[in-house]
Amino acid sequence: MYAPDISLVVLFLLTAAYTAVTGSFVAAKRQHGSPVLVGGAAFAGVLAFLFGVLLIANLSVIAALVVSVLASGVGCYRLVRADLTQNQAITVAVGATLLVAAVGLFVLYLALISLIVAGSSYLVVRLWWQARATLVAMGTMLGGLLAASAVVFGIALSQM
Repeated sequence: MYAPDISLVVLFLLTAAYTAVTGSFVAAKRQHGSPVLVGGAAFAGVLAFLFGVLLIANLSVIAALVVSVLASGVGCYRLVRADLTQNQAITVAVGATLLVAAVGLFVLYLALISLIVAGSSYLVVRLWWQARATLVAMGTMLGGLLAASAVVFGIALSQM
C-alpha cells in the first residue's frame, strides 16, 4: 500500500480548508443554510474526493485521470450552470475539463487542486461581480494555477 507523502497530505488539507472557508463565507453572505455545516461539508467532501483519487491512482493512474476528468467536468458545469445558459455552461465545463485533463497527464493532483481553488474563488467573487467578469477571473486564475503546477512539476523533475 502506498503511503502518501506528507507534503501531499498537507496540500490536500489546505485545499479542503480553503474550500471550507469559502463555502462558509458564501453560505453566510447568501443566508443559505448554516455556514458551519456548509464549510464542514465542503471540507469533508473535498478531502474525501482527493484521497479517493489518490486511492484510485494506487490501482490505476489512468482510472484516476478518468475519474478526475469526469468529476472536473460535472463539477464545473454545476458551478456555472446557475449563471449561464445550458450551452454556455457546457462550453465552459468542457474548456476547463480539457485544461485540467491536459495538465493532469503530468501533475494529476495539482490540476485537480487548481480547479477546486478556482471554483471556490468563483463562488466568492460571484457575490459581487457579474457572471461574465467572474468567469474571466476564474479562467485566468485556473490558467495561472495550472501553469504554476507545470512549473512546480518541472522543478521537481530537475531536482531528481
